[in-house]
Amino acid sequence: MEILIILHKFYMRNLFLFLLSPALLYSGVPKSTVAAEIDDINSSYRVIALTSFSADLVNRISPESLVAIPSSKLLQNNLSISSLPKISSGRNQPSIEKIISLKPDFVIGAKGFHDKTLSKLNVLGINIISHDINNFDSMQLFANKISNNLSMAPILIEDYIPSCFLNDSSKQSKVNPLLVVVSFKPIISPTSSSWSGSLLRHLKIPSLTSNLPGSGQYSGYATLSPEWIIKSNPKSLAVITFPGTDLPQLSQKPIWNSLSAVKTNNIKFLNYYGLINPGSLTSVDNTCKKLLAI
Repeated sequence: MEILIILHKFYMRNLFLFLLSPALLYSGVPKSTVAAEIDDINSSYRVIALTSFSADLVNRISPESLVAIPSSKLLQNNLSISSLPKISSGRNQPSIEKIISLKPDFVIGAKGFHDKTLSKLNVLGINIISHDINNFDSMQLFANKISNNLSMAPILIEDYIPSCFLNDSSKQSKVNPLLVVVSFKPIISPTSSSWSGSLLRHLKIPSLTSNLPGSGQYSGYATLSPEWIIKSNPKSLAVITFPGTDLPQLSQKPIWNSLSAVKTNNIKFLNYYGLINPGSLTSVDNTCKKLLAI
């Protein structure tokens, strides 16, 4: 499909270059008509991204198409899009009225979280794209989906997250199994069916909880007991940090202060964005750097 799109663009571009030749202009083809047709070919779709990851991808695939983004710290430093209208903030649902006022051709949202909003927009005749980045390969699939819908050439995700492709298999085989701790009350860790588990698997980093069954409504995460933690005695820990919170002092926490990883200070504090939620390509790349340094 991508090849057909590229060939079609090549054909149309050369067709209009031909129409602009002096011979044809002299033969009576109105300049205004030709210019209007060229403007129509070069016009881009209008896209509203409801997540930081989709905004990041659209900006890399077709930057001129992006007309609104979510309010996110992950996008604040991107000067090319930081001034765009903000369509949502935090965990709040976006305004349907504001979306309609921007006259988008496509609205991209997260499966599950934006289902109701996307359903309403679909009823109103606005094209929607829903995404669920739940494993490493889904990033490329999502990028391909956006490229196809916007009639743009596909991009290669690997070009934007080079750190995630630097893993040395011989080195990683010597890495101690890692315990990723998302929260302490209750103690929650990702399994193999989560984004985090998929990323660790891609990097060939063994995870202590990869084969555990999920618990509760979050099938990709397991709830661990203190007894399980003590028995497993991890030698490497990755602790998730959240904006506005202090780093946990594990050496002062009962149970945790007895673990090998804490005694040797073999602890990595990793951002929520990148390891638990992809967030953006930059946050994924930064997380790969830190994980491979374990």
